[in-house]
This record gives sequence, structure tokens and C-alpha cells, in this order.
Amino acid sequence: MQINVTSSDVIHSFNIPALGLRIDAIPGRINEFQFTVPNAAAGTEFLIQCTEFCGTYHGTMRSFLVLT
Repeated sequence: MQINVTSSDVIHSFNIPALGLRIDAIPGRINEFQFTVPNAAAGTEFLIQCTEFCGTYHGTMRSFLVLT
């Protein structure tokens, strides 16, 4: 699996705790990150949360990685 991450405003650091991954989003740069998800079925959801204080809405920056 590969994730490409960038930012349009400030530095973010996205954490996927269940997978032990942290991916930085930096303005003007694309970070490519490849990893394997062991024993995960299609439809599995993993919480993604920002761990770099990035501004007013930092506390609500949550998303999900959904395997297909």
C-alpha cells in the first residue's frame, strides 16, 4: 500500500496508531510512504489523527484509512 501526503497550509504529522505509522505533510513537498498491512481484510478502518499542533482545528483533525 502507498500513501502520498502533502499540505497546502502548515506542517501536519498524521499518525495511524493501530499501524504504528506517522506520516508528515509538508507544504510544497509530496511524501510517498509505502507499507504493508498484515492480516487486514477489505473494509477495515484505521483511525488517522494529526499529532503536530497545526492551528485552531487541530483537535478535530481525524480521518480514517479504509482498505479496499
